Amino acid sequence: MLRFARWCYRHHVSFLAYFITIFNDFSAGIWIGPQVEIGKGLSLGHARGVVINPNTSIGEYCTMVQQVGLGGPRVKIGNFVSIGAGAKIISTEDRPVEIGDFVIIGAGAVVTRTFPSFSIVAGVPGRRLRPISLDEIKKQWGAFITDEQWNEITVVLKTNRMP
Repeated sequence: MLRFARWCYRHHVSFLAYFITIFNDFSAGIWIGPQVEIGKGLSLGHARGVVINPNTSIGEYCTMVQQVGLGGPRVKIGNFVSIGAGAKIISTEDRPVEIGDFVIIGAGAVVTRTFPSFSIVAGVPGRRLRPISLDEIKKQWGAFITDEQWNEITVVLKTNRMP
């Protein structure tokens, strides 16, 4: 239904796009604006209370659970990102927030700045706790990653290990 709302918005049938969005909010408790770009494989587990504001971009195979809020005009979520319950990602017009690929954001975190790929983020305000390990990537997203992607991930983690 959300992809149809996005299609309606892109084809200048915005009244129908917003009607679908409002119906989705009423019936499922999820508000995802029709302007939001969503990659394949988005998983909304126990999604009641999820709010994703317009102009947000979400990559492939991301996971969000209840009460997640993606707010502000310039939020970009990379591929293979897991966002815990109650986490908030907030941007402003002059301070965009970009979350890299293969990032885990802990429950209740409040993220107000950009974080690089291969990170674990938690806290209020959100801070990078440590890099993510190859074992954690396999456990979280192993079923969705191709052999080619595994090779790239292994090279990046071995050569560009961040402190």
